[in-house]
Amino acid sequence: MIKLRQVMTSFCILGVFAFSGIGLLGSLPSTAHASGSYASRPPKPPTSAKAQYVLGKSIFEGNASLTGGGDAASQKAELSGLQGALPESAKANLTGLAGKLSDKEMSALKVYLKKRFLIN
Repeated sequence: MIKLRQVMTSFCILGVFAFSGIGLLGSLPSTAHASGSYASRPPKPPTSAKAQYVLGKSIFEGNASLTGGGDAASQKAELSGLQGALPESAKANLTGLAGKLSDKEMSALKVYLKKRFLIN
């Protein structure tokens, strides 16, 4: 009978400690975060847009080797419109590039001018 009492007392003591341990764990601050995804930094722009911007910048600065092949008359009209929209501090002879730009180079130059000088 004494052994049975000792065993029962041991189980009761263990049970109290077990329940108090659960209580302690429940009182700890929760480390769970709100649901949903979180981006630690903004996404990078596509590399093709950056490549177009860099190519347009090098064309504007006169550092690019031009492949040519575009229609000189239509390019001259478009380039003169872009040249007129440039601020005074950035005036350049864009009409001199007419006929020297491929379609890819012309679109890259437009991308650069629109982003750099906020031309619509």
